Amino acid sequence: MLAVTKALREDKDFSELLSRIEYGGCPLVYSGLGAVHMAAAAAAVRRETGRTVILICSDELLAERMRGDVAALTQEEALLLTSREFTFFSADTVSRRGEQARLQVLHSLSSDSCAVLIATPDALMQRTLPPKRLSECTFTLKQGASLSIQ
Repeated sequence: MLAVTKALREDKDFSELLSRIEYGGCPLVYSGLGAVHMAAAAAAVRRETGRTVILICSDELLAERMRGDVAALTQEEALLLTSREFTFFSADTVSRRGEQARLQVLHSLSSDSCAVLIATPDALMQRTLPPKRLSECTFTLKQGASLSIQ
């Protein structure tokens, strides 16, 4: 990865991108790259700036592949924000796994513990809890500890 980062540092357009990020020119749109090149550029931006990088992919299949590529290149966890699955009928057996994963990603974003976020436009446009409310509703369970349920 260091060779890719070094090569990108020497690229005029990439240097301009880093300069804009450093001086508050965000959000930025960087397009025209193939998936593997976008992953390498995102990893280099993360490495050079230390800031959270958000990649928007056209669909969830591409987003899932991008998450793996970016995580491998950055050696950090890349989070995937998926769109909500709506259930329009009463069902006691509906899985809440997707909702829980989405809430975990939103919590990571609101607590500044997200290195790279991969998302689709659909996922980003869906309404969710305000960060303050999400933080108020978050708690950690620890083995052996007691929790008062009211």
